[in-house]
Amino acid sequence: MFIGYHNRSVILTYLGVCFGILGMNLAFHGEILYAFLCLLAAGICDIFDGPIARKCKRNKKEKMFGVEIDSLADIINFVVFPIVIFHCMGYDSWYHYLIYTMFALGGVIRLAYFNVEALSFHLGGPVKYYSGLPVTTTSFIFPICYILSFILKPEVFEGIMTGVILLVAFLFTFCFKIKKLSGKFLYFFAFFAVVIAVTLLLLYF
Repeated sequence: MFIGYHNRSVILTYLGVCFGILGMNLAFHGEILYAFLCLLAAGICDIFDGPIARKCKRNKKEKMFGVEIDSLADIINFVVFPIVIFHCMGYDSWYHYLIYTMFALGGVIRLAYFNVEALSFHLGGPVKYYSGLPVTTTSFIFPICYILSFILKPEVFEGIMTGVILLVAFLFTFCFKIKKLSGKFLYFFAFFAVVIAVTLLLLYF
């Protein structure tokens, strides 16, 4: 009835997109803290969707669909979503839009490159190393930086956050290898995300 290859292997990916859309809506209504919490939640979904998918019995087309749908979800959650948050925070000067453009281009180039590598060499098994900074890391980097907004003056925080966005945009396509998280490290980062969320809530309230 509907196109696509839908099974339990993509449920978390779809859930991550739901968090992304919810977070953008919250950001547009000025709920920046809750938008960052949704970004963290989308990151947790992305951490575990791969391991869960690999435990599911899938044919070649289902694997290819999983790679594509994951990258498209990543563009929404970890490239577009952060830009929406920053715009709603009032970072809308001309140079911000230039940086957002660099950030978006870096993100889509990195994801396209990863897809080519994955489909060419790793379709039969999990990827062990990433080339360039994974876009998923924005779900941790930016909420951590947001903690500084409760400590620093707004103009100082804006300068730091702008610099971080620019650095992340550069690292998306900078040629270096980073080991993919697996096993117990996945749970460590999930726990770390919860710690970040609790810290933000405690500072906010």
